[in-house]
Amino acid sequence: MLNPGLIGKSGSAIMLTSATLLACQGAIASARADLFFPKSEIEAGEVRGGMPVAQRLSFTNSGKETIEITGLHVSCGCLKPKLEPRVYKPGQRGELVLEINPLIQSAGRHTWTAEIAYRLAGEVKQQTLRVTGTIIADVAVQPAAITVFTEHTGNHSFTLTDIRDKPLQLTAVRTTSPFLKAECGEMKKNERGHWVRTITLAADRDLPEGRHEEQLEMTSDDPEYRLMRVPVTVVKRAKKRLTAIPDPIHLEGMASRLIVIRDSDDQAIVIDHVDADSAALVCQWSKGEGKAVTVKLRLDPKQGEKGKIDSAIHVHVSKPIPTILTIPVDMNPNSP
Repeated sequence: MLNPGLIGKSGSAIMLTSATLLACQGAIASARADLFFPKSEIEAGEVRGGMPVAQRLSFTNSGKETIEITGLHVSCGCLKPKLEPRVYKPGQRGELVLEINPLIQSAGRHTWTAEIAYRLAGEVKQQTLRVTGTIIADVAVQPAAITVFTEHTGNHSFTLTDIRDKPLQLTAVRTTSPFLKAECGEMKKNERGHWVRTITLAADRDLPEGRHEEQLEMTSDDPEYRLMRVPVTVVKRAKKRLTAIPDPIHLEGMASRLIVIRDSDDQAIVIDHVDADSAALVCQWSKGEGKAVTVKLRLDPKQGEKGKIDSAIHVHVSKPIPTILTIPVDMNPNSP
């Protein structure tokens, strides 16, 4: 309760304080994100099984202007965002779905992030969302994603590992493309005593030119792993306007490599972002535009990759033409 003596003697001071409070409340309201997520961080708990697990984040356009979603960038290929539509009027609600694929990740605690970019009254803004959970990995597939280049004759394969005493049995192995064949090897034990099986991929020479986003699909007799899907990118490259040197990239031990990208028409290039198929690859790239832009590539020893690995990076370019430059990478973390 207010002291009555203060009201009479300091009424103007109290009125000023009230006005200040109202102003602060207005400032807080205006500072609130126009793209408002009641929960921007979600705890997923234990995540297991062969099928992707969907996490749903609801949001509202709480501002007074229309919002256009311009981009969705995720921290790894194991996280797939789904959002429709891309334009939201004031007061309109929406839902962002983040699908986590536990099959292609290591066991333990993980935090997955998604950055949502949106345009409001001509200004581009960003908001970061996080999902945290614990992967229970009885069965795993490595690498998490693979890129098949038709001009390269290297071995494109996945390894399916089952750490249980009684492993699952595959009943079918196929791909989503008629131009991509999958061949399943025999089940055997590795040096750790775990059951492993190799699935090898080969692209048909009649594959159309371009970049094709496909999936490897495996069905089994285990109810928790009835259907398992792994992303596969197939690339048949025509004559390119943008060139990268070196291409392909050989990465040994802890050494880093610098890739230089140029345009055949000598126009300025802008790199939007760079994705890597393997979490062991760390990418840094040029900011702004230039006629020779660079990507620096190195290995992250904390990811625990062992042995020779075939992977790839994907350089997303917004200028001079919107395109994705895919560069194969073969790496050997154990090399001195």
